[in-house]
Order: sequence, then C-alpha cells, then structure tokens
Amino acid sequence: RTRQRSPRESCARAGAAFATHTKVDLPKTRYIQASNIKLDVTIMFVASPIARSACVTMARAAARPPRAPAVALWKQAALARAYSSVSAPITAAEVEAAQMKWAEGIVAVGAVFTDGGDFKAKGKEVLDDLYGYASGFDVLFKPTKAAEQAIRLTETEAASYMVTGCVPEDKGFAITPFTDVRFDNKGTLLLSDSATAMGEYYFADAGDGITKVEYTFQYRRAADGSLKIIVHHSSIPFQA
Repeated sequence: RTRQRSPRESCARAGAAFATHTKVDLPKTRYIQASNIKLDVTIMFVASPIARSACVTMARAAARPPRAPAVALWKQAALARAYSSVSAPITAAEVEAAQMKWAEGIVAVGAVFTDGGDFKAKGKEVLDDLYGYASGFDVLFKPTKAAEQAIRLTETEAASYMVTGCVPEDKGFAITPFTDVRFDNKGTLLLSDSATAMGEYYFADAGDGITKVEYTFQYRRAADGSLKIIVHHSSIPFQA
C-alpha cells in the first residue's frame, strides 16, 4: 500500500522540483498546474489551499539564494554609499575648501613650532590630511624653495621640506612661521576623477612680510570622500 505523504514531505519534494525545474508526482492528491512568475518555471502544486500555500512558500524558498544576514546587507549599503561618494565629480567649492584647509594646516604647523611643541609630528599629521600619501596615492611634490632636490617623490622628502629632515638643504618651509595664507585661483579644471587648480597664493609671515608664490595643485577624491593633493608644484615668480 502506498503511504500518504504528509504536506511537509510533499512540499519538500515540490521545493526540490522547483529548484531543479522538474515536475514531481505527488500520489493520491489532485493537482493543478501553476506558474511562478519570477522564474517562469512550471511545476505541479497540490489543490488544497492550505497545502498549496505551504508548497508555494517552501518551493520559492528552495529556489532562491539564501538571504544575506542583516550585517552583510548593511555593509553592502555602506559600500554603495562610499562608492557613490568616491565617484562623485569634484566641485569648485570643494577645491576652495581644500585650499583653505591647506592654508590652515601650514599656519598650524608654524604655531606649534612657535609654541615649542612637536612641530615635526604636526607636519606629518598635516601631510597625511592634505596629501594623498596616507590614502595610497602617488604624489608628485615640487616645492618652492628647493634646488638640490627640487622634486620630492616620497612623504619623508616632503616632510623634510616642510619641517626639516632627510634633505640637507631644507630649512623647514612651514616653520618660517606663517600667520596667514591666501589663495587666488586663476583657473580650475574639473575632470571626471580629478581637479586641477592654478593661481597665486600669498604667505604672510610674523614680521608682516608678504611672499607671493605661483602654484598648481591637482586633487583626487579619497575613499572617505575628502580631496587629497596628488600634484603640488609651486615656484617664485620670474624676475627679469
């Protein structure tokens, strides 16, 4: 004698068939033919409303991939937001804000030096914050007052220029110190993944002297959405 399968057993078989796109024979039961709209797969379901509902639920559960945990979904959403932030075009307002932050950083290093603090640690902090070194970007750094080693390709060499260090000619540009830095952009190129600004900036020292310097800065957006300098070129205006 053929044993009557329970609704659970029947649904389990229906779910397996749904996942493999095959039909199964559920004995001693009246069947109707149904179609799953999402996957467009035809299977056999029991006619009893309660059993049919259970079968549909179990079959669909067997066919679809398991749900990701809530934490995984949260991480996916966070990554999507981060990607959106990183891929967003750079704006002129962001460039101006980054320049203001650079000016404040240079003044802050000089203030720590004047107060007798750890100005080298402050210089490193400012470089990490303003430039692309800590974000994994290659950085091209051509400072104003450098001759023997005019091009700096590492953060250590850039730090030497700012606060003294491994390059003998360096006197510590950021520990002059300066009390104010003002940018005057002459033009900004906003590209799909970078921005380049060119102009003149003015450095005010403690003796009320003003030094005008020409600059070209290129920026890229880091993973946290902030702008980082990847090209820094500055020079004293030519004098005939």
